[in-house]
Amino acid sequence: MFNRYKCITSSNNVLGSLTPDQFLSKIKSGDEHLEKILKARQVYRTDSSEYNNIKVTQLPCYTLNFTFEGVRNNCSIIASTGHIYIDLDNQREIDLQHPLIYASWMSLSDNGRGILVKVDNVNPENFKDVYSDISKQLGIKADKRACKPTQPNVLSYDPQVYTNQNSLTYKAIDKEEIPHYNTINKEIDTIGTVVGTNFGNIRFDNLDELIENIEFNGDVLYDYRTKVKYASVFIKTSRINRGERNDTICGYAYQLRALNLGIKYQDLYNVLKDINSKYCHPPLPLYKIHSITKGVMNVVDIKPKLNKERRFVYNPDYDLTPTEKRQLNIKVLSKDREKDSKRKIEKTIDDWDFEKEGKITQKGLAKISGKNIKTIQKYYHLFKSHIQILNLEFKNG
Repeated sequence: MFNRYKCITSSNNVLGSLTPDQFLSKIKSGDEHLEKILKARQVYRTDSSEYNNIKVTQLPCYTLNFTFEGVRNNCSIIASTGHIYIDLDNQREIDLQHPLIYASWMSLSDNGRGILVKVDNVNPENFKDVYSDISKQLGIKADKRACKPTQPNVLSYDPQVYTNQNSLTYKAIDKEEIPHYNTINKEIDTIGTVVGTNFGNIRFDNLDELIENIEFNGDVLYDYRTKVKYASVFIKTSRINRGERNDTICGYAYQLRALNLGIKYQDLYNVLKDINSKYCHPPLPLYKIHSITKGVMNVVDIKPKLNKERRFVYNPDYDLTPTEKRQLNIKVLSKDREKDSKRKIEKTIDDWDFEKEGKITQKGLAKISGKNIKTIQKYYHLFKSHIQILNLEFKNG
């Protein structure tokens, strides 16, 4: 769901929500605001003051990256919407056939584009990396100013809004090295593969080894408090072109067999054939897939590479959806951020230089601690009595 707000200048409080289809329908029709949108386009190049007035005060806006609990700020994030919004200025023409593009429409000015991509495993911590990675994959120079989890998007109008219900989903993972035995030198952007769901009991990671010795005691989530490494099989691109196909398939095959030492020749071949047909452009000849499979099956003493890391693992007794897992992660990370903010404020108060800074104020705390003034205001009541005593002592010399 996308959250809705009155306008840019009144976008603190969430007024409601709507589905992606409802949002795109409003883009297609302009809704009851069509006249104002067309007026904004008319004055865009001749009267910037009037254009900005319409943009920030007269049109509703929406947050397309995350949903919020009542208020639009980083501390109120509930979960990813399952989409990411990419803002493109001063460029109208793009490759709409790119498999990552779920939807695209002309911007309010009619001089740029809004782009929606379906995503998985995106959170406030990796948002900027994902925004940058997707922009690279689309071959565009996205507006870096719009690279914010809280970014609002003003209602636009495009009767030809593009949609692709079968677009690929960007699977966000942590940055890491090139997959095991992959000798490609250039860095490749990451889209995970869910091909493992089609092949029974084959392991596509060794998370079970992380989980087997954990006592969950009924808890849904276990927090390692730091990121621990594990092995995973994945493809680091949505399109494997000539010159990359053999190395990429080999790297995938080695890691897959290392995680499944008892895998049969035919099972490994079937997985590689599936990867080849889905990701290689053009696909390798099947005799080469057979050759890669045979070579990998003949390797002795093969060990998986610990090429991924994670902080949280989940109790296998619970059947959690990806959205539920993200929500659990965000709650823990939010609590961590709260604790960190409180510790930072407390340390700033304890280290306060009264001779240099004068009495302790909220603005002063924000300046010295580097925390946002809203964060200071949120936790100020916890330290107010102590601050009053310190300020009084300073005043009385």
